[in-house]
Amino acid sequence: MPLSEPSEIYNDFLSGKIDDSSVISYFISLIEKSDNDRRRFDALKFLGKLGLKSDFYFKILEYLLIADEDNGIKTYATKLLIKSFPNRAFSPIQWALENVDWDSINNAPKIALCSILRDLRRAENPKLMTLLNLKEHVAVHNKVYLVKHNILNLNNLGITSISEIEGLEKLTNLTELSLSGNKISEIQGLEHLTKLKVLDLSKNNITQIQSLDTLLDLNQLYLNNNEISNIDGLDNLINLTFLNLDSNNITKIEGLTYNKNLNTLYLSHNNITEITNLSSLTNLFLLALNNNMIKTIKGLETLDSLRVLRLNDNKLTEIRGFTTLNQLSTLNLANNNIKEIDESNLPLLYCFNIDNNQIPTEKLENFYKKHITFKHLHCF
Repeated sequence: MPLSEPSEIYNDFLSGKIDDSSVISYFISLIEKSDNDRRRFDALKFLGKLGLKSDFYFKILEYLLIADEDNGIKTYATKLLIKSFPNRAFSPIQWALENVDWDSINNAPKIALCSILRDLRRAENPKLMTLLNLKEHVAVHNKVYLVKHNILNLNNLGITSISEIEGLEKLTNLTELSLSGNKISEIQGLEHLTKLKVLDLSKNNITQIQSLDTLLDLNQLYLNNNEISNIDGLDNLINLTFLNLDSNNITKIEGLTYNKNLNTLYLSHNNITEITNLSSLTNLFLLALNNNMIKTIKGLETLDSLRVLRLNDNKLTEIRGFTTLNQLSTLNLANNNIKEIDESNLPLLYCFNIDNNQIPTEKLENFYKKHITFKHLHCF
């Protein structure tokens, strides 16, 4: 029989035109001799449909897994070994997980390592399931996600609770975890991830900051676009350098006394009315308080490392409170109710925006003339 399409051979077998022995020979011949990768793969797929359990079939699959040059063939042979020979497949599967270059095929969902791990989870064979420990991964909604370089990205998967993520507690070497864009309402189940440096929980439904006490190495925390009303639960995070709390329901700045290493703090798009409780953050480089309800500039006196300050889109009526901020280089006061410009001590100011206020044009022009060191007036 000529080397025809695997689907045609299989249909002839189902109709009785080809016997068991012949159909196996045809498929093996296609796998060995065809120079068409798709045809070879289809031949292996239809061979798997025959439900073979013989030692001969096991050796064919084992050979393909180990020796074939096509990673797709290797992968599908691995899957067939798990399905057809769960009690014999341990050694070849172990070899495959430890030696195959999975990165080169991870972009093909049907034949990727994730699919192999999913099949192992479903095998319900205790010995086979121990092989799952060879590849760091988690399972969410019956899908497998790999950890690469101690980084795990689970964005936009519809996760409603961190406890839905199977195997997360085992990833004790994880340094970055991203869960942005899900439906998480409560922070829990992260206590074993003590090496985390970056945690992204933005764009969820979180109402309270909690259960982060053991994450002592954490230095970047994203909680923007949630429903948080109070800043608390951060006392133990003494190595935190970056905190994003934009777009929440926060009305008061508090709970940051022990986070003295913070250099970047985002609190824009909240309901804050007053600048308070920032005196201990002497390393702060950037402070974003735009789009709040702040009426007076105060509480910044100790922030002598501050370079960037955003107070645009508030309810400010005057400019003051900057005299000690000798390092300030970028200041945004646009979209407020400011009527006057005082001569503030801002020697390093480079970027300044005071658009859309109530300052008379003449006074504004005079101010600019006196501050000829400004390089950009509307740069952000």
